[in-house]
Order: sequence, then C-alpha cells, then structure tokens
Amino acid sequence: MRYTMCRRCVCDSSVSNFRIDVNNECNYCAIHDRLDKRYPVDNSGDSFRNLVGQIMKAGENRPYDVVVGVSGGRDSIFALYTLKKAGLRPLGVHLDNGWVHPVAQQNIKKASEVLNVDIIEYKFDNDEVKQMYKACLKASIPDLCLPCSIGVGSSIYKAAIKYNVPYVVISISFRTEGVNPLKENYCDGMYFDHLMKIFGGPRIKDFNKMHLMDFVNYIFFKKIKIIQLPFYLNDYDPAKIDKILKKEVGWEAGGGHHFDCTYKGLVSYVKLNKFGFDDRRICYSAQIRSGYKNRESALKMLAELPEYNDNVRQCLKELSIDEREFQAILTQETKDFKYYPNYQRIIRPFKIFFKTLSKFNLLPETIYEKLFDSQEP
Repeated sequence: MRYTMCRRCVCDSSVSNFRIDVNNECNYCAIHDRLDKRYPVDNSGDSFRNLVGQIMKAGENRPYDVVVGVSGGRDSIFALYTLKKAGLRPLGVHLDNGWVHPVAQQNIKKASEVLNVDIIEYKFDNDEVKQMYKACLKASIPDLCLPCSIGVGSSIYKAAIKYNVPYVVISISFRTEGVNPLKENYCDGMYFDHLMKIFGGPRIKDFNKMHLMDFVNYIFFKKIKIIQLPFYLNDYDPAKIDKILKKEVGWEAGGGHHFDCTYKGLVSYVKLNKFGFDDRRICYSAQIRSGYKNRESALKMLAELPEYNDNVRQCLKELSIDEREFQAILTQETKDFKYYPNYQRIIRPFKIFFKTLSKFNLLPETIYEKLFDSQEP
C-alpha cells in the first residue's frame, strides 16, 4: 500500500483502518471533529457546574459521590483534584498490576493525603498477573495491555457496586489521547478469558468482571453512569495541568509517555517492531488537533524510536522470557482480536442501541466511536 500521512495530524498508513478524504485529512481527524462538535469547549463552565450538581444530588446519603480510577499519572490525579475542588467526595480506585512506577505510587499517596480522599487498592498475586501479560504476548496480538484494561475496568465497577456509587469518572480525553484503532486496542471479557485458556494465563477469581452480562448488570440494574470528565472542562492543556498538579498536590512526572506503567516500554517496542504501529501517533495527533503540540515537534519525537533498553530487558526478566523466546514472539505471525472468540459479532448489529447508551452516559462515547465509527465503511 502506498504510504500516506494526514496533512493535519501525524496519523499515517501504519495506523489501522487509516483513510483520507479529498482534503487529505484522515478519518481519525473526522472522529475528533465529531466529538468536538458534541462536546465543545465551554468557557463559561456551565457544563461542568451542571455535571457537579447532578453527581452531588445522586450522591446524597451515600458514602461517596463518584468513583475515579487512579494510576498516578497526570489525568487520573487531575480528575481527583478537580472533583475534590468542586466539592464532591471522590473515591479513588487503584489496580496494582505489578508494573506501577515508583513515582506514580508516590503521586497516589501524595494526592490521597493532600486532597484528603480515600483511595482503595485492588491487588492480586503478582506472579499470576504477570502470566496474564505473558499470555497476551504469546497470543501474538497487539492488545498487550489487555490485562490492565480488564483489571482496571472490573475494579472500578466493583468499587461502585460495593459502595453504591452511581457515577464513575474516567479521565481519558479525545483532545489529548485520541481514539485508538480497534484492531490495536481491543478489550472484552470473552476475548480475555479465551486468551488465558489458550495461552496458559491464570483465571483469577473476580479479576475479570467485563463480560456482557456484567455490563447488563452495571447498566440496567445498577444504573451506573460513565462520565468522561475532560469533555466538561474548558481547558485540558497537559502542560498547564502539570503545573497545577505540581503546585497543588506535589505531583511529579516520571518521564516518558504513560510513565506510570513500567510495562509500557516493552509494549511500545513490540508494537513498533512486530506490528509496525507506533501508538504515540494517536496521542500526538490528538494534541496537534487540539493545539497542544506542534506537528513538526511531534514528527521529531516520532523519529526517536522505542529502544531495546534496560527497561525492556527488565520487563522480559519479570515475565521469565529469555532472548530466544522473545525473538520467536517478535517473528511469530501477527494476529488480532478477530482470530479469537469475542463479543464483536454479538454487538455489531446493535449500533443504534449502543449509540443510545453513549448519549445517556451509560457507555463512554469514545468507546462507541472505537467500536463502530472508526471501523471499515
């Protein structure tokens, strides 16, 4: 296929389902524009104030108003800070997946103490969790962070049910993170269970609560609503947020893209060298569209490729993967979620239904875009 790059962002033909229009702008820019139209920047602050009022009212006579997933990175700590400052009572939920960066751990501790918010931790047997990540590598799929996606989502919903909290806040912004291609970043409970069964990953009790029937319970019986907080804020400039967090809660950046997880170095290396995909393109492109990053500087950063460094070696050591096995993994035939049993064939015919769920905050709208509108025409 002829190499092509979007003239507006840095997405190119290495990105799954990449398409350009007559103006040489890509379909991921189109997704951004659709979301931007639905969630325009509200300089008046009315959208956020109305949201806070709704959450506060729903939280009456409950121990907490809202549950927030916390990793120790910029977005999750800023969500805690913003909600607490607005007068809400957030409950932080942290999954210890065995890859938490020490700086991220300190950020979580500082935020809890300075903001006076409760943060509960879900922790499982470290060796068994590592085997989950190894199973994904052996499956030859690009969804190398699947155990984290399953574990974090399950933990957040479990906490919401345990404490009877009707709102869950996630801090992913299409303006800074973009919408990942489905082929490169897929997640569902059936898919995860089959990978564990086929490739020797453990089935830890209560780890995977992301099955279709779990979502029926979350949505229709527990009526838990999902709020993507950055959609309601009038400014989400990462550089400004870093300064605010450093001043207000002593937050520190650990260096690198998604520094809070030490596994990311291995993920980036494998994705680029096996699948030919640099997931920084999605993030940088979102920030270019939003005016938070210069296109030329992004291209220079992308030219600095992920290296086979000490971080990668340490990850492989913790996974008990030697050099020979790693090379075999890199050269194995590439696959994706379509090679394994999953829920896609069940949900694809119900696009309108899932669109309705997203409109009522029962499904994140970025998830809807990824599942449906980012795919092949």
